[in-house]
Amino acid sequence: MIGQMDIFFLIMDFLRILICIKLKMNKNMLLRLIFILLMFSSIMVGQDIVPSLNFRGMLQSVPQNAKFKDDNFFIWGGSMVKDDNGVYHLYYSRWEKKYGFGAWVTHSEIAHAIAMTPFGPFTHKDVALPYRGKDIWDGMSTHNPTVHKFGSNYYLYYTGNTGDGKCTEELNFTHRNHQRIGVAVASNPNGPWKRFDHPLIDVSTDSVSADALMVSNPSVTVKSDGSYLMVYKAVGKQMPMPFGGPVVHLTATSSSPTGPFIKQMNPIFLSKDSKFPAEDPFIWLQKGKYYAIVKDMQGNFTGKGRSLALFESKDGFTWDKSANCLVSDLNVRWDNGKCEKMSHLERPQLFFEDSIPSVLLLAADKEVNGEIESSYNIQIPLNRRKYFFPGQIWTDLNGNQINAHGGGIIYVHGTYYWYGEHKLLGRSEKEGADGGVHCYSSDDLYNWKDEGLILSVDYQNSASDIAAGCILERPKVIYNKKTKLYIMFFKLYLPKKGYDTGYVGVATSMKPTGPFRYSHKFLGAGSLKGSGDFCMFQDEDGSVYHLTVRKPDKTFCIGRLRDDYLYPEGAYVELSDIPQHTEAPAVVKKENIYYMIGSGSSGWAPNTARSFLTNDLWNGYKELGNPCIGMNPLNGLSAEKTFGGQISFILPVRQAPGRYIAMFDIWKPECASDGLYIWLPLCMDNGRLVIEWKDQWSL
Repeated sequence: MIGQMDIFFLIMDFLRILICIKLKMNKNMLLRLIFILLMFSSIMVGQDIVPSLNFRGMLQSVPQNAKFKDDNFFIWGGSMVKDDNGVYHLYYSRWEKKYGFGAWVTHSEIAHAIAMTPFGPFTHKDVALPYRGKDIWDGMSTHNPTVHKFGSNYYLYYTGNTGDGKCTEELNFTHRNHQRIGVAVASNPNGPWKRFDHPLIDVSTDSVSADALMVSNPSVTVKSDGSYLMVYKAVGKQMPMPFGGPVVHLTATSSSPTGPFIKQMNPIFLSKDSKFPAEDPFIWLQKGKYYAIVKDMQGNFTGKGRSLALFESKDGFTWDKSANCLVSDLNVRWDNGKCEKMSHLERPQLFFEDSIPSVLLLAADKEVNGEIESSYNIQIPLNRRKYFFPGQIWTDLNGNQINAHGGGIIYVHGTYYWYGEHKLLGRSEKEGADGGVHCYSSDDLYNWKDEGLILSVDYQNSASDIAAGCILERPKVIYNKKTKLYIMFFKLYLPKKGYDTGYVGVATSMKPTGPFRYSHKFLGAGSLKGSGDFCMFQDEDGSVYHLTVRKPDKTFCIGRLRDDYLYPEGAYVELSDIPQHTEAPAVVKKENIYYMIGSGSSGWAPNTARSFLTNDLWNGYKELGNPCIGMNPLNGLSAEKTFGGQISFILPVRQAPGRYIAMFDIWKPECASDGLYIWLPLCMDNGRLVIEWKDQWSL
């Protein structure tokens, strides 16, 4: 992801070049150009750049049972749909092993299996599209299915052919060059499937057309206007027969899933270095953008040899490879920790849950002594975690690393919202890494949807309190039932002022996902130098308290906010029971006891956590010592260094009453966006706090 300020600096560099080379234009023209570029830069840097989809980052380890295999058949590409009863239906190509692997073109049939989970185990049920006679265009072979539910019906798109039925050692080109595209329709995924007497997509009659020889491997999605877009493989006759070529991909559109489809004859997924660059596309529409996963035949797109590549498009007709082009090489990572290299890994198909890609289905095979011994279908989970992995890279549902540092979480109507510091890519803290506040949402705490940058530093007004270059840290959000506002608080140091005076910044929104508008700042802790690290604690009666370390003497203080939560209500009180230099406080309440966890003061470096309890937020704190137990094997840091982290928030888990999560940050000041997160269960037992290291855990 490009940092917002990076755009500004690039534009300014361009302006400097213009001036240095003294372009031959009059003064007015030069001034107008500079004005336009500056206006453009002010618009661009004021917006968050949407991260590209990082599909490789979404791939999870594959469960052992997510491998559909049959000892009597070669199994190839599969596509999946879920019915109204929660049963998963897998449609796949198969042909008997006795005919050899090359018989996919002569003896393949589209079969049907079912399971109660998207990862199997699947049980063969029937043949969805069986043999129906050599005189019918798809009568002898059906292959490479892709299934969709549009409205109340199910649509099974496929490649069909007919021919002489002979299994040959080399590819049977009689069958291959009779490949055409069809669709079958059913009101129930168990069938029966209605097939048609004519292909949905036939070859073009013009001998110089890109699809004059054969067509196959359709992929279909609904466009934003409700019409249907198809991408399909096409082979022309310009190159030597019987193979023909070049092999390209074309698009077609229709107002109905059963056609007629109108061809757009502009080839896509092209490479100047190959006459057969890609194969097996799967296309879909997500957040107004079209995506395609294709088989990269030689690595012309990914640079990784035979692999899977990601393309994207604004309209479905003009495609470019994605910034994160590589989806997968030939390696599969199983959930037992083993990594297996396949001979082929192709025919990508996606399964969606709640409009989010959740499973990537692939055909795979293994060669032994140059012969394909077996082939099967695998189902790869996509970012649907069921465990926490403390201290490891944590990606969102787009496959991008979560960027929410020093954060906090609120719960609204069944959804958790995680707010944290948005760190600009590649920036060190010394270089000014703070870009604003990022938000993510989740219904299970494991899997997070990117809601974007909901408060940005101000790139247009250098006089703003939150102008670019300010230090904006540790955001926390609280809802005010009376004013119906979501109120965000954050540590704020003004631009070019360093850490001398610390303010509390305040921003508000009508929605948890923003956008938040900056409102004002105030000095906390009754000091003209303000305050530093803090937490906001909302008690059961709605009262909100600001617990913070006072500047410059680092005495810990507490103050109550007004009923509108916008300013302190009155004087702050020193909490003498809490040692000086206690930072990063986080507070939670259980059974009328308030527990607080904090850290020592050592800059960005980790130190020993400290914890306290009290019956009254205003006094009487009892020190409980370090709550941490164990060691983080990823960095070798023990409980004495808080596993390499620093506390940021304590989260009560709504779905599991009585359970709490301690949220820590592993800071990376040399490259702030690389910071990691440690989430561990927090146990409260007989007035003690215990946070024990776990490599992997779940709720």
